Amino acid sequence: MADGSSEIRIRSARPRVLLIDDDDAVLRAFARLLKDHYAVVSAESGEQARGIFEDGAHFDVIICDFSMPGEDGLSLYNWLLAHHPQLASRVVFLSGGAPSVEDAAFLAALMTPVLSKPVAVAELRSVIDAVVRRRDVAAPIGATGRSAGSRRPR
Repeated sequence: MADGSSEIRIRSARPRVLLIDDDDAVLRAFARLLKDHYAVVSAESGEQARGIFEDGAHFDVIICDFSMPGEDGLSLYNWLLAHHPQLASRVVFLSGGAPSVEDAAFLAALMTPVLSKPVAVAELRSVIDAVVRRRDVAAPIGATGRSAGSRRPR
């Protein structure tokens, strides 16, 4: 090649991002802030997100609220491990408050990114881009010695 590069990377589509949060204002704000750089799909609950996955949709990054009524972020993560393990390594959790000691330890063992609300747009985009870069080489997270299904029930 004339420029000396050994690799040409062509991306025909923007990375697909699924936003999952029970707060509609958060969903709308994130979708508005991210839409110029990513193909954004929103879900208002873990149950709605599960339906999106069951319909066959795949995403490069999954931004998921940690604490939601009904199916929370960790429950959805455990479901992804069981049904779509290739997607589990693409989860980034959002937290509106301090998790319990047990939940914090569980998240640390997963090595899953956790962003605190409110999150700066630059930080959110940086994490999304990092997950996109590693998505093809990362194995599903969860092989930490503690079963993802062994979390204390609420």
